[in-house]
Amino acid sequence: MVYDYAYTMVDGKTPEQMPDVLADTFAKTVDGARSLAPDTVGPGYYALMRLDEFVASRVVEAVVHGLDLTDALGRKPMCTLEGVAVAAAILDELLARRTVPRPPGRPGRRRPGLGAGGLGPGPGPPRPPAALLG
Repeated sequence: MVYDYAYTMVDGKTPEQMPDVLADTFAKTVDGARSLAPDTVGPGYYALMRLDEFVASRVVEAVVHGLDLTDALGRKPMCTLEGVAVAAAILDELLARRTVPRPPGRPGRRRPGLGAGGLGPGPGPPRPPAALLG
């Protein structure tokens, strides 16, 4: 389903047209999200999702994959500190839900003194994902 949607968006487009296609898609997505209540339920990738949870999942996706791509290309990260803070808060919450404790002697993967993604000191308190809806 996702592949078909993505393919339909780019079918017949040239590489030169892609920045405009993406900008238009992102603008429509943000405008649509801001026009609905955060607790609106709609289709997600695998099941029904609340809008605020869907938006939060896209922020995590953009930050994590953006860091992966810029690192692989040897470029500076492009994500905002606000985006990193939201992604870190969501991932911290998910890690806190672990039902199986980490074995003794196996610390977490984070390096001491670094914020999310090893970008340096943490960006401060995270804003709740619903704040991104405007």
